[in-house]
Amino acid sequence: LKKTYEEVMECYDKALEIKPDCVEAWNNKGKALCETKRYEEAVESYEKALEIKPDCVEAWNNKGNALCETKRYKEGHKKTYEEVMECYDKALEIKPDYAGALNNKGNALRKTKRDEEAMKCYECYDKALEIKPDYAEALNNL
Repeated sequence: LKKTYEEVMECYDKALEIKPDCVEAWNNKGKALCETKRYEEAVESYEKALEIKPDCVEAWNNKGNALCETKRYKEGHKKTYEEVMECYDKALEIKPDYAGALNNKGNALRKTKRDEEAMKCYECYDKALEIKPDYAEALNNL
């Protein structure tokens, strides 16, 4: 029996009523919100997770991913671009061998409308592959 994302989010909301400081519930709710293309709400969920656990690398990475899908990022807003890079950089500061964050940072750089910045994506993909040589997603992005 599969639940819809709305039902899943209701479960996370109930869990958060019981335990409002559950980092995993905030992070997972953010993922479900992303699946329903509610990116700004997802960012808020990741921010809640980070308020509770500032060194949660998954929440930093996921927040960066959600921000990349927002209208403001796609329109090239400089502040949002900087916030996205900060998310991935923070995840990598906490866990320098996080190949997924490197790959996602590369994807974010590639999406920019700044040619010089976009070219830096390949450095990220190369670093991700140094860490995890069989990382298919990074290989595909080259």
